[in-house]
Amino acid sequence: MSGGRHLRGHERHGHVAGRRRPARPGSATGRHRRAVPRPWLQPAPAVDRPADEERPGRQRLRRIGRALGVVGGGAAFVGVLAIGLFPTQTFLQQRAATAEIEQRLEVLRAQNEAFEQRIAALQTEEEIERLAREQYNLAFPGEEAYAVLPAPLPPLDLPPVWPYGEIYDPQMSAGEVHASLEAP
Repeated sequence: MSGGRHLRGHERHGHVAGRRRPARPGSATGRHRRAVPRPWLQPAPAVDRPADEERPGRQRLRRIGRALGVVGGGAAFVGVLAIGLFPTQTFLQQRAATAEIEQRLEVLRAQNEAFEQRIAALQTEEEIERLAREQYNLAFPGEEAYAVLPAPLPPLDLPPVWPYGEIYDPQMSAGEVHASLEAP
């Protein structure tokens, strides 16, 4: 930083634009650095462990711990489903059932109201007389009851062949019966 000029990072370390640093001795291009030993990055020295029987015990404990973790996680997941999902479905089903039952209740209330009105109407003398005359052809003493029958139906004009006519006429011969069945 001389002369009031700020240097960029690569210029600060001796790099100048367009110029390369001279190669270090022992390297072909000068781009590779030599490894500097750093004691804090070195692996820790091996600790003498007592016997081989402790190591399998620890591994076994780790396996058991992992298995317990997996089982515990699964149980927690099932618990969350049991608390969150299943009651929600039950709640929604109950809401749908409640709406359906309320609708049926309204229909039954309307029917009950109609029956109440019918009961009230049947308590009057006029309604009892009307029903007695219409449905049972009853009359007061001194009155005559007449029944008007519907007009008879017109006769049906069906062809004389089976299934509308007789199959066997005792006066016909076997050949005539066969000919009448084959006739269109």
